[in-house]
Amino acid sequence: MRSINNNIKNRLFRLGWRLVKYIVMNKLSGQVLGRRSGNLARNQTAEVEEGLFKYELKIGFGKIVEYGKFWELGHKRKGKLYKRPFIKPSIEENKLMIKKEVVDILKENWKWLM
Repeated sequence: MRSINNNIKNRLFRLGWRLVKYIVMNKLSGQVLGRRSGNLARNQTAEVEEGLFKYELKIGFGKIVEYGKFWELGHKRKGKLYKRPFIKPSIEENKLMIKKEVVDILKENWKWLM
């Protein structure tokens, strides 16, 4: 059973890093946010958390670049809202690929999960 769990986690982890690569190449290279230092692109993260009967894939940015959340979620400055989301749109743009990958993972491991 442990090897099945590791297989699922590894596949989800690889999916997460594919999404991170997409974000860096298609959102953080001038399309949504211009690259100044490259810190935000270098500090993108993907991790898989395992819970009771669930796995959770988290895409984000490290503590070093806290300002990433201000662009993703928005922030006010001088009464004006600045918001340039780059993670959520990337997930939306890759929804079909994500669904296909999750279905493939489930098909591959379903008999061991039951």
